[in-house]
Amino acid sequence: MKLSSVSGLFLALSWNISHVFCAILGNAAYTIRDSALAKSVFTTGYKDGKEAVVRVMIDPFDYKITAKSAWNALDKTENRLHLNQILSALWEDDGLRPGEMEAVEYSWIVNEITKTAIRACRQSLGLASDASFKITNKPDERNAWNALLACPFGKVSQRLADAAGKRIVAMQVTDSGLDDLLVQFGR
Repeated sequence: MKLSSVSGLFLALSWNISHVFCAILGNAAYTIRDSALAKSVFTTGYKDGKEAVVRVMIDPFDYKITAKSAWNALDKTENRLHLNQILSALWEDDGLRPGEMEAVEYSWIVNEITKTAIRACRQSLGLASDASFKITNKPDERNAWNALLACPFGKVSQRLADAAGKRIVAMQVTDSGLDDLLVQFGR
């Protein structure tokens, strides 16, 4: 069997095992394509529903949810859902309770305000423009901490932590070409 046939077979199998849910939180403008790798969320208010507004991966073993390439800031859907609403709905759809969430990760950050906040953090911490870092709200990290909490993904994280009955205890930025932000919750 040729390699191209194998990859074609894999794509066909992936397409067959995926399915579409009708709506998120009763909002028919949002649909989900669920595959073995991720849940892709589509909405009519972003690229006419032709591209995912966000891809979500749920790790039930580490109690972590990951939002990859979240374009919610560009979503023009009337009565649009906030990212935390989408993440919470998908989390609970997988049979997990809000209080079980330990972390949220934003992979391949494309949100400009969040990217600006990360640059400000690196500057206030005296780091190189591509340095990875972790902060825990120590006095010398306060400016960076506040910058991340004030950005869109910081606000989403705070709402998720509140829903879990927890607080944000650490934030870690990893440079992977496009930055990733891991926000950890605790009591």
